[in-house]
Amino acid sequence: MDLHKQKARKYLEEAYKHFERGEYVEALADSNRAIDADPDYGPAYAYRGYAHLCLDDPEQAIDDCDNAIELDPDYWPAYAYRGFAYSYMSDFERAIEDCSTAIDLGPDYWSTFSCRGCAYYELGRYEAAMADFNKWIELTPEQAEAYSRRGNTYIKSEQYDNAITDFNRALEINPDDDASYNNRGYCYNALGQYEEALADLNKSIELDSNNAKPYKNRGISYYGLGQIDLAIADLAKALEIEPDLEEAKEYLRKIGVPGY
Repeated sequence: MDLHKQKARKYLEEAYKHFERGEYVEALADSNRAIDADPDYGPAYAYRGYAHLCLDDPEQAIDDCDNAIELDPDYWPAYAYRGFAYSYMSDFERAIEDCSTAIDLGPDYWSTFSCRGCAYYELGRYEAAMADFNKWIELTPEQAEAYSRRGNTYIKSEQYDNAITDFNRALEINPDDDASYNNRGYCYNALGQYEEALADLNKSIELDSNNAKPYKNRGISYYGLGQIDLAIADLAKALEIEPDLEEAKEYLRKIGVPGY
């Protein structure tokens, strides 16, 4: 290996340490130094692309990953990082394509399955999403988000008991996961278990009082329990936060509140 490439690799080692500490500006600086040391070193562009993505610049991330792939077409992280950037931009088809290439070229990397699974989910391809979330959990069984994502996918096929099991696991790992309390409450509502739903939705609102969905779901719980005044208050609160929340309007119409 020539001296320039050795120097570039050393800078990338430093960039990696910065990534691990969440120091993305510093990671970007070391990636730039690696490129200055060896402008033909593909991984340096991939690292810089990932740094740009972490700094909320997905377009620059894609440009850098394009350069990385041109220089080293078999460097799988470049496809993964570009897939993450496409997902960030809601270009889910391209995200799936790049993550699939990364999976074909490289080792089993949980983030790639996570990204592709979320992209499948956003496109309504729930069976494919489920397969990727299963793999994500196999690779990193202590990540709460993996169970939460799979739980949401179970909801789409009305497998509420399976979803509740996953939200239980997510909350064992992260007891402050307001989304899992909300989503488990949604499942309890769907099963007609309104008291259990109320407990979860109260906790979700305690953790995040600015999210419309737990108010909407708690309003549905109160409706199911026949506590109509409380239902109206929560459904109205949900619409105050998110005026286009159609399910809240639907329940207010069902109750007979005028104007919805």
